[in-house]
Formats: sequence, C-alpha cells, structure tokens
Amino acid sequence: MTKQANQRSLRLLVVEDESLIAFELSDILEDLGHRVVGMAATPEHALRLIRDMAGQIDAAMVDANLAGQSSATVIEALRLAEVPFAITSGYDQDELKAIGVCGVQIVKPYTRDDIYRTLTTLSART
Repeated sequence: MTKQANQRSLRLLVVEDESLIAFELSDILEDLGHRVVGMAATPEHALRLIRDMAGQIDAAMVDANLAGQSSATVIEALRLAEVPFAITSGYDQDELKAIGVCGVQIVKPYTRDDIYRTLTTLSART
C-alpha cells in the first residue's frame, strides 16, 4: 500500500533503540510513501545525525526511552532545528513528563493507521 494522495512525502529520522521495532517502523513509513533518511539507536547518534543532516530531515519519530536514557536531548535538538517530531512510547503523559519528554505521541503498540494520522499532523507543520 502506498501513501494517500493528500499527504506529501517526508524525509524522516527514526530514533529507536530496539532494532526490530526500528526496522518495522521504517518499513511502514516507506510503505506510506516516505523516505527514512537516518536511523539512530542512541541519543548521541541521533544528535549527530540531526547536526550532520541539517535541512535534510522533514520530521522525526523518536522513542521516549533509548536503552534507559531519556530522549529529551534529542527532542530539544529537533525543536531547535525546527524539525517536527512524534514521540513513540508506551508511557503515559505523566511518565513522559517525568523523563523530560513532551510532544505529539504515538502510543505503542501503534498501528499503520496511527502512524499515517500522526504523519499527516507532522506534515502540516513542515
């Protein structure tokens, strides 16, 4: 299945520490007609990609917890770079706030339709 006609193609960064989830998410994103331009499993790697790919990332999907580390620094870097993002997490809003993470959320486990709806929201912000 491909992207819907009313959604433009996005260049996406996937920040996820669990490789199986990262690859499944990438497959869904590409099936929806988008292009994954980078993948990171740690905050440090994500920060490097955000810096090195400035202007080449339209939006990002960011896991709230990266191998026990908060993704707050990644989210702050995305905000500073004016890159819209969605937080992918099973945490509730109070748990996210406790680790310093807030923003648009896709609750795990998510579906293809959840991702599509969220990307439609992010696309409107780019």
